[in-house]
Amino acid sequence: MSALTVAIACLQNPRTPQAKGVAPGWIVFDMFLYLRDKSSASSTDEPDCQLATALVRYYNRGDLSVVKQDEDIYCMVVCTLARPQPSQIAAYVGDEVDAQEYNFMGDIVYLAPLPITELPCYAPYVIVSGAATNVNRAEARWHTPISQYAFNTKDAALQVHARLPDLPRWNKEKKPVPSDLSLYAGAGKLADVVTAKDSQAAAHIGVDIENIAFLGRAQQIAPSDHESGTPSTPNGKRGPKIMKRPSTPSTPTPSQPPSKKTKSS
Repeated sequence: MSALTVAIACLQNPRTPQAKGVAPGWIVFDMFLYLRDKSSASSTDEPDCQLATALVRYYNRGDLSVVKQDEDIYCMVVCTLARPQPSQIAAYVGDEVDAQEYNFMGDIVYLAPLPITELPCYAPYVIVSGAATNVNRAEARWHTPISQYAFNTKDAALQVHARLPDLPRWNKEKKPVPSDLSLYAGAGKLADVVTAKDSQAAAHIGVDIENIAFLGRAQQIAPSDHESGTPSTPNGKRGPKIMKRPSTPSTPTPSQPPSKKTKSS
């Protein structure tokens, strides 16, 4: 069961992993991306263009010829996202940042640099595959527990809460809702992020499914322990902000990076 996220993102603060045995070529970045389109806020009380942050690693095969410490890299990325695991983050970057400041951790599996100087406000697109659980047919909603390889751990977890929204493409009375334990592959825009009660870490994400294919049935799946969380999409108060502000953006632009820890002498 896995999920891939396609997004336009800004990469900052490149550093070489500190973990032992890491092959040359890996780079760790702070990644920033908007969570929803400019005009798709779910509530008038919530600002458009909510910002999220992730600590990600990327294996540079030559796509990035020169990586400068103070350079913002705007790019299209295909990446895995998971709940931050402090032990994994500490192994890669030491104690220079607080893992609890990040909404996600993950791996960039592909990136394409873009000729832009500001972060546009477009929602990420999520491709998810796995078994449907906790199906609510009346509301066309279900859950999918994700467990995939990311940041050098095979158990990177993130719960996906999927739904079929009321769109003209779906017959409202006959939406293709999967049954419990049905295997499926679906894709759609990221609609929501719910954070854990005691940190900025994502407890689960919501995805509005726009395309779905059914792939058979799965065996019984143990209940996930990652259901809890406080419904709140990360914003400027929910984690690190971008350090450098591009000149006169037409869309909101992040501001400050994760704060480094200072050691007392």
